[in-house]
Amino acid sequence: MEFRENEDLCVSRATKQIKVINNFFIKIGLYANLKGFNYLLSAVEEVLKLPESIHSLTKVLYPKIAEKYSTTVCGVEKNIRNAIETAYTKGKLQQVANTFYGANFGKYEKPTNGEFIAFLTNIAEVA
Repeated sequence: MEFRENEDLCVSRATKQIKVINNFFIKIGLYANLKGFNYLLSAVEEVLKLPESIHSLTKVLYPKIAEKYSTTVCGVEKNIRNAIETAYTKGKLQQVANTFYGANFGKYEKPTNGEFIAFLTNIAEVA
């Protein structure tokens, strides 16, 4: 019985973490119509499971996501970059990240894919 309770706690925590990231996406103007939206969610899930994958985006993380969505590694990278660009262009990314999460994304410094995935993972970890 104890194992089942621990399993339920892990599932509910993972669900809460994804909800927190979803809410953050909505605040910064990222919506599910972008492929990068789901790729970023998957990236956060993978990094939470295997933290060292944040240091091997193109060799570990992107291939896992590409396999999950039946696409290419290049497609994953491009769509994540596009999602970040979309949020950055709207101007809400800097405002929300700086105000509520203490991030230091400058007005002219768009985060890289790795920086943004690490940032999202940090948000999820404290959820």
